[in-house]
Amino acid sequence: MKKIMLAAMALITAIPLLAGEETIKQPYAEWARFNRYENENKALKEKNTPPPVAVFMGDSIIDMWSNVIHKEFFKENNYLGRALCGQVTIQMIARFRKDVLEFNPKVVVIMGGTNDIAENEGYTELDDIAGNIMNMAEIALANNMMPVVCSITPAGEYRWRKRIADVPNKIIKVNEMLKRYAKERGLVYLDYHSALADKNNAMPAEYSGDGVHPNLKCYKVMEPLTKKAVDEALKLHKLKFKK
Repeated sequence: MKKIMLAAMALITAIPLLAGEETIKQPYAEWARFNRYENENKALKEKNTPPPVAVFMGDSIIDMWSNVIHKEFFKENNYLGRALCGQVTIQMIARFRKDVLEFNPKVVVIMGGTNDIAENEGYTELDDIAGNIMNMAEIALANNMMPVVCSITPAGEYRWRKRIADVPNKIIKVNEMLKRYAKERGLVYLDYHSALADKNNAMPAEYSGDGVHPNLKCYKVMEPLTKKAVDEALKLHKLKFKK
């Protein structure tokens, strides 16, 4: 009991010192990279403009698309990209409230999973990768938003982690789970994979410099598919949420 009392007294004595120290963000916040869109999100809210038609949650494939290679597609359609290079699906879940829900879009386009298969944050079971994407879709539905569930785009290998074996088949297995889930839940499934894959279920050289990340020619193939999927989701939103 004496030891417990001494420990408690030491803790109480330390509180003023801790309170006076500079606030340090938890490693969790840095891991999820909450600050990437913090200033942009704040500026959009201050303008009090109408919400975006769709918010895109994802990894570098959407990040490069919406912020670098063909951001005009997003601007013209009132789409908002909130993707981050290198992220895995569990990090996307962590950002989902700040970077998606707070904008109150009618549609949420969710594309992730390739970095999970590449083990950017360590090994993840394939059904857990699909499960994380399904969880984001369910969060969207619970907030009166219609999700578009995207396939993982094709890849033959990951040049930054060549030890990952059987990449094409792992992608196909996750996509099968996502397609089945979307069908069961009556959601739009956006099948980029079928439109882009070559005979080896990899990304053709004409569509990518590294076999993973799309170039402008590839995005031009993806864009009409995306627009069609978002439009279909808008119709579903109107039917389901009566808005």
